[in-house]
Amino acid sequence: MKAIRKIVAGIDLSPFSSGILAYAGAISEGAGAEVIAVNVIDRNLVDSVETIFAREKRDFSSKRFLSDETYRRTQAMRELLEHSLPRHVPRSMKIRSGIPFTEVLRVVDEEEADLLVISAKGATNQKRHLLGGTCEKLFRHVPVSVLVLHS
Repeated sequence: MKAIRKIVAGIDLSPFSSGILAYAGAISEGAGAEVIAVNVIDRNLVDSVETIFAREKRDFSSKRFLSDETYRRTQAMRELLEHSLPRHVPRSMKIRSGIPFTEVLRVVDEEEADLLVISAKGATNQKRHLLGGTCEKLFRHVPVSVLVLHS
């Protein structure tokens, strides 16, 4: 069995995010692994906000929106990492924009991660069959072991 050196934790800033980080942190403590928290600004969110602004005939800058949203999420992620991981656990965070499952897969590949920790339910808190849409896609395509947390 391959040693776990890097753990990617898919964080959507939902109520389940602290639990995902707690599990990743517990595994990290035993393995001495780095935890890489990943959050993705969904392309559909940006498109939806742009549509609303267009309907209201208001100016919209996707570049400005992404910058503001990245800042907001960076602050939220820092707080989550501080409160959910033991201090001595090596950590980093990445905030991406695009299609969530594609971006998480990209981070897993770039970081050469050994494990992905995600939640079966996410920001929408809706059940889609057995797993959430993003979770299900990740489960089918990720090239490493996956720990899926159920609420």
